Amino acid sequence: MKAIGEKHRSFLCTLYDDPSRTMNLFINYNLNQHLSGKEYWALLASSYQVGEEPGLQISFDELKCLWESKETDRDYLMCQNYLDKFKGFKFPLTLFRGMSREEKESSNYGFSWTLSFDVARKFAKVHHGFVGKTVLTESDKGQLIAYFNHRFEEEVIFLHTNHVISFVDID
Repeated sequence: MKAIGEKHRSFLCTLYDDPSRTMNLFINYNLNQHLSGKEYWALLASSYQVGEEPGLQISFDELKCLWESKETDRDYLMCQNYLDKFKGFKFPLTLFRGMSREEKESSNYGFSWTLSFDVARKFAKVHHGFVGKTVLTESDKGQLIAYFNHRFEEEVIFLHTNHVISFVDID
């Protein structure tokens, strides 16, 4: 197992306050080569959760690559409460995503979904768009990466591939 050296640890601790810088290091400098699996997943989760703001310049494909990492100890992506909820998902599992008209028409849907129709509807209204809905079966379980609820959004990271998406009226 890789372990980060002490001289790098203090530098990495400052990254929690600058998610765009952290993501840049993940993408461009193979930050994961200097981290244990636990450190990789914990830093990625923290950077992602803090950095979900407009202006974070990272592409869907880049972030998908980070989520798909084969680093060990993926459970460290979530705190224990979120991990328990994630491991307890019952299938079929329905996910929702609020999206803009452009996203709907592109069929290039993001990976941040929610278990809550109301949360998705809120995002859809902000973006003057739509709510996408998909139903996952047990065989889709491998496309689920994490569950977060730090902003009470019941967010699920879902790396869909050619999944059937239907659309729900938001009113």
